[in-house]
Amino acid sequence: MSGSKKSEIAEQKLKENLDNRKNEIEHTKKEIESAIWYGKGFAIRADCGLDVEVEFHQLIGLLIGVFNDINFRLDPERLDDVFVGYLRSQLEILRGSARHFWDIQEIRKDDSNGGKKAITVIQNFRPLLFEFQRNMESYLKKTEVNKVVEAYLEK
Repeated sequence: MSGSKKSEIAEQKLKENLDNRKNEIEHTKKEIESAIWYGKGFAIRADCGLDVEVEFHQLIGLLIGVFNDINFRLDPERLDDVFVGYLRSQLEILRGSARHFWDIQEIRKDDSNGGKKAITVIQNFRPLLFEFQRNMESYLKKTEVNKVVEAYLEK
């Protein structure tokens, strides 16, 4: 087999690996998003107030931003078995934390602390999302970061 054929096969495997990782990230994002929307539904039924609704929308925006950023900037050169295991463990932490949004269903309309309880669930999740983003940094393309920063500064 010629050298170029070997490199084509290796490149194809890298691309498939990257696509699989991106699919896994996208699937997890949808699971977490679903848990957050369910929590928001429970909070609305419990009449937790406008502040809580705003917090939910901000969190969904943040979630989408973080996951899209990681999807966009994943470095195919770093997709080894160690990374895959690490990514899965990080995603599982987020999945587990997102399940707490279901706890909001326990809030009753006559609960005067309902809004505070709902916001606490949101506030507990937000730092985990930032932690996930920080933990992924070493697997992301640095050149893309610079391009994004430069484009932002030019505006």
